[in-house]
Amino acid sequence: GGTMDEKEIIETDIWTLYNKSVMYARKNNYFTDVDRCNNFYNGDQWEGLLIEGIEPVQLNFIQPIVNYKVNRITKNLRAINYSADNVEGTEFRATSKKVCDLFNQRAARVWERDQLDHKIKKIVRQSAINGESVLYITYNEEQKDPENEVLNKLDIYYENENEPDIQRQAYILAKQRMSVYEAKKLAREYEVEEKKLDYIIGDEDTLEEAGESAKDEVSNMVTVVTKFYKKDDTIHFSKGTRYCTICEDKDMGITLYPFAHMLWSEKEGSARGEGEVRTIIPAQIEVNKTSMRRLLTAKNIAYPQKVYNK
Repeated sequence: GGTMDEKEIIETDIWTLYNKSVMYARKNNYFTDVDRCNNFYNGDQWEGLLIEGIEPVQLNFIQPIVNYKVNRITKNLRAINYSADNVEGTEFRATSKKVCDLFNQRAARVWERDQLDHKIKKIVRQSAINGESVLYITYNEEQKDPENEVLNKLDIYYENENEPDIQRQAYILAKQRMSVYEAKKLAREYEVEEKKLDYIIGDEDTLEEAGESAKDEVSNMVTVVTKFYKKDDTIHFSKGTRYCTICEDKDMGITLYPFAHMLWSEKEGSARGEGEVRTIIPAQIEVNKTSMRRLLTAKNIAYPQKVYNK
């Protein structure tokens, strides 16, 4: 769009808030920590190493520790169970038992369709590696069922980064990367004027994406931020990109934020918790270095060296 006047382009309010959160996260090393923890878990433990004459070896003990703990927690499958056992009085008990049976069937169907066992495993593993994992619950209008999406901890920002109880936040920001085409389609669904769609511009803002692979994108992508906030006892949301407001203020008609998060272990004064990996990285590095030194020593002294007097 060559028609856009430079002066017209101003950042949306939602972007200003988002930017503030990103600055805080950067100052507190969220981005580097998440990438580093993922790398160490996945066995990429020699990033940036320059060495000649010997292969960089590693004895990855981080992955087995995380996998063992995650498997211990997730080996029992879970289910939602409604029970009428605590109902007083007999005449209502038969009815309530029937109702509970129907609820159980429905819960089992939702659980199966949404692959919740698989998602629970993913959440537990993510929080073990990074301290926190987030579940975002939406509602599928066609199927009349809830749907759960697992978000990375870098996809969500809190008004108060020191408060682990999500429901006490004044607002929560959730961010998605989507193609410019998808973002414009979304804006049309919210009836944004056509001329404003020119403000949805692709960008290269991938530094805030979790994981090395996510920093390299194929199509023209843009960041869309959604702000969830409490207003008149219900949760409202607004949505926008950096220069385009997609939706101003919509009442969701629910009383709790549609998020649940799992902290691997509580960390005083942090909404994000502490995982299994970050604190044992120094030990992993030392183990790897020791293995390298052993190999170098063996290489240098295990075989006879030719010496001659020239």
